[in-house]
Amino acid sequence: MLTSGEAGLSQIPDQVDKLARELVAVSKANRREIEEIIKAEVSSLFDMLDLARAEEVDRLRSRVAELEARLATVEATSDAGSDTVRESTGKAARAPRARGTAKTVKSTSGGGA
Repeated sequence: MLTSGEAGLSQIPDQVDKLARELVAVSKANRREIEEIIKAEVSSLFDMLDLARAEEVDRLRSRVAELEARLATVEATSDAGSDTVRESTGKAARAPRARGTAKTVKSTSGGGA
């Protein structure tokens, strides 16, 4: 009887080790499931609140940077074209003067009454 009791006692550390490994494995699986549930809930809240996700914001930042670069190129090309016109005419381009402003000033500043 003593020998069978000792054999049973020697198996306890193996059983404890096996149970501990199973517990760790189940804990990891539960953690993954909980993370997936939380991600789904957060995603649902983002959709309900109509908030942009980081990927969308990053994509829009890239697009804005691209458009700014294109605009800078167009402006540089436009400025170079204006300089060419100034050089060929010898004059800077002027905005057209509005008509009638001089007459209005004269008629209101003229004497009377």
